[in-house]
Amino acid sequence: MSFYRASSSDLPDFNNGQLLNHLVNHGVAEGRSFSPNVSLNYYRANNSDLTGFNNEQLFIHLKDAGISEGRSFSAFFNLIKYKNYNSDLYSLSNSQLLNHFEINGINEGRQFSPLFDFNYYRANNQDLTNLSNSQLLQHFEINGINEGRKSSPSFDAGYYKANNPDLAFLQGINLVEHFGFSGVFEGRQAANDYAGNAFSLANCQ
Repeated sequence: MSFYRASSSDLPDFNNGQLLNHLVNHGVAEGRSFSPNVSLNYYRANNSDLTGFNNEQLFIHLKDAGISEGRSFSAFFNLIKYKNYNSDLYSLSNSQLLNHFEINGINEGRQFSPLFDFNYYRANNQDLTNLSNSQLLQHFEINGINEGRKSSPSFDAGYYKANNPDLAFLQGINLVEHFGFSGVFEGRQAANDYAGNAFSLANCQ
């Protein structure tokens, strides 16, 4: 529940039990961020048959069907891409892949996205060198994106926002979601050395 606590500034003193209760009874309906690996807004936008679902319906659908069906639910984390990056996981089901990433993959620093690299983020942000991988990912999604920190050689949130003035209103994970959902297909530049139209579209699928 550390991510939910960190992303909900009004709940700093809640213990894990209270946080879980708040998430189930209020947070999902309110559209609060509860995981660095899941975005209900992204899930809705990338699955046309779910456009009329509210957040609670999306959460239930994702849990009961979406993960096992291999649906896209995050601009960062993609089940197929995680499997392709890690050939030793090829025999795992989609649910097992997600569990592996959350329990083992993050701690092991496994590659899971072209938009975020644990070692790159740590190396390019000297004030974060003592953070664990889990803390690094949490830091980027809650703070680093808005601070314009570089997260991988192919994605620089600060550069993307500065070079696309129509995106000035976007904050946090919404900036990454825009690139993964729209920007890459529009040929937008996401980093100084990577033009959007040269960035492999397969990397964002």
